[in-house]
Amino acid sequence: MVDQSIYNYLLPTLNAEQKIKLGTEKFMIWGNSTEALSFELNNIKEKNVKSGLIHWAGCTRIPYVAKMLRGDILVFFENYYYSKMPNGNIRRLWKNTIAFAYYAIKKNYKSVLKVIIGIFKNDR
Repeated sequence: MVDQSIYNYLLPTLNAEQKIKLGTEKFMIWGNSTEALSFELNNIKEKNVKSGLIHWAGCTRIPYVAKMLRGDILVFFENYYYSKMPNGNIRRLWKNTIAFAYYAIKKNYKSVLKVIIGIFKNDR
């Protein structure tokens, strides 16, 4: 949130000045790291992995979550997330429809614009 940058500065500064004492914990796992690539999905489902947060920053992002790096993990958590919501399947379908449409338009916007402009030119 907005105050994150303040904490990023304030806490290490206070720690360096020995006004507070901070501990550290490694919890972030890069999405394309050997560790993330070696996870077994069944171990995640059974909660047999140590704590951690897989961070997909820098990995290719597309609306086809299953086709992303370790898409099996992403799909597992997406299914879990929507299973906890009222009308989760409908919400997921809606989110995916919008995401796919946006991705297709963004990827092909020049050719789409040419078609749209061509339709309006021919309409006159």
